[in-house]
Amino acid sequence: MAAELQAQATAVPASKKGVPYKTFDAATVEVLPQPDGRVTVSFYGDGRKYPDCKINKWKVEQANGLMKHVTSEPMDKPAKYTLACRVYYTDGAQYTKPDGTTGNYKDVEHVRPL
Repeated sequence: MAAELQAQATAVPASKKGVPYKTFDAATVEVLPQPDGRVTVSFYGDGRKYPDCKINKWKVEQANGLMKHVTSEPMDKPAKYTLACRVYYTDGAQYTKPDGTTGNYKDVEHVRPL
């Protein structure tokens, strides 16, 4: 029964956009507070120098809600955590890279433990 409750607590709701999620497995999470009660949270793959995915200038309360399944640490203080987690996202707006190719921003919707 405990395993069933755990599964329900970490279940991922359907995407707001109605499309299947893409996922990314992060090994490290970095929190960087911003002005006006906002925060940037960056997710790094194992051994990566630059973030593979991030939320940029979210309200601290929203970031706390996003991260509540993987940590109880508040998202209003600068920190770097070794935190294995799975990031669920959908493709966002398209952008042009410096080499002329295009890519999509990642619209993060959920973070869960691995």
